[in-house]
Amino acid sequence: MIKWPWKTPLPTVDTPYPWGEALAIPLLGALSTDERERLVALSAVFLTQKRLVPLHGCTLTPLQEARIALLFCLPVLSPGLDLLPTVQN
Repeated sequence: MIKWPWKTPLPTVDTPYPWGEALAIPLLGALSTDERERLVALSAVFLTQKRLVPLHGCTLTPLQEARIALLFCLPVLSPGLDLLPTVQN
């Protein structure tokens, strides 16, 4: 089993993600400034603790990684990452 490590200390981020450009998709257009800031913060935590692995030799740009993280974190924007289940080893 896998433990969901959301409560671990945040490692440093080496990749500068283009959050402003990543937020420029229609789905996120209705969010307020505060909601966008919280979503970016959640997404940054997600990207520091999870690794995106493209299949079949594809590569992801930082913009694509940022958008994937934003879309993943959108459903837990209000309750926060504590809503996600923790599975222990």
